[in-house]
Amino acid sequence: MSDAEAVLAFDKRRIAQHFNRAAQSYQQHNHLQRDCAALLQQEFEALPQPPTSAVLDVGCGPGVASAYLANRCEHYLGIDIAPSMIAQARLEHSALANQFICADADALPITEQSVDCIYSNLTLQWCTNLEQTLAELTRTLRSGGYVLATTVLAGSLEPLATVMRLVDGGQHSNRFLQVAEVQLALSALESTRHQLTQHEFHYSYPSARDMFAHLRGIGANYTARHANGLRSRAWLAAVEAALEPYRNEQGFIQLEWNIGLIKVFKTNE
Repeated sequence: MSDAEAVLAFDKRRIAQHFNRAAQSYQQHNHLQRDCAALLQQEFEALPQPPTSAVLDVGCGPGVASAYLANRCEHYLGIDIAPSMIAQARLEHSALANQFICADADALPITEQSVDCIYSNLTLQWCTNLEQTLAELTRTLRSGGYVLATTVLAGSLEPLATVMRLVDGGQHSNRFLQVAEVQLALSALESTRHQLTQHEFHYSYPSARDMFAHLRGIGANYTARHANGLRSRAWLAAVEAALEPYRNEQGFIQLEWNIGLIKVFKTNE
């Protein structure tokens, strides 16, 4: 294994461990995931030929969309890189327990051209190389199949990201892709047509502590960089003070998410 491959494997282990810790609290904090799921379900319902055979849920988490998808196809399979997420999904959806497996989106244990639709809600931002991941997803699609996915884009986590950079000069959230980078990855796919649209979501918090609790609850505080130790009370106080000018008239601080909705159609070409 090369040094680059070793680093990548280590990062994926860290991602899995990170989301393992968020598995039980995920459903209490997943407002963004549910709003993005509503976007995806709207697209799913609008497909000209709704998939009725096999649907793959990539990054299924604790099964947020499992019941919805399983009720609309003959064969549903949910995959996630975090074992605790799969365990939670099996616990919450016992009737589908055998239809959840732990797997990596970059190496799907799925044969070529065997899936009608791939559904992926807020997973692609954790992939190291979006072009490679999308190629792997479309590999499993039958002709006429779709990838429906949401991902976090650059401009998300504001004003928190700006404040954290000002406080300690570091960036403690992942660098999210620019729209142009996502478009480039989509354009590299063979025998496909694609569409990317942007959607903004805003959520309000009474304090920085509540904001961080929410981000920890959904695993969104993961960073590709190693943490520089635990954050002190002084650091948190500095972040809270820097966020004060961003309070709205109601006394809340809004956190912004810039979400990309991806639609890929696999042609017969």
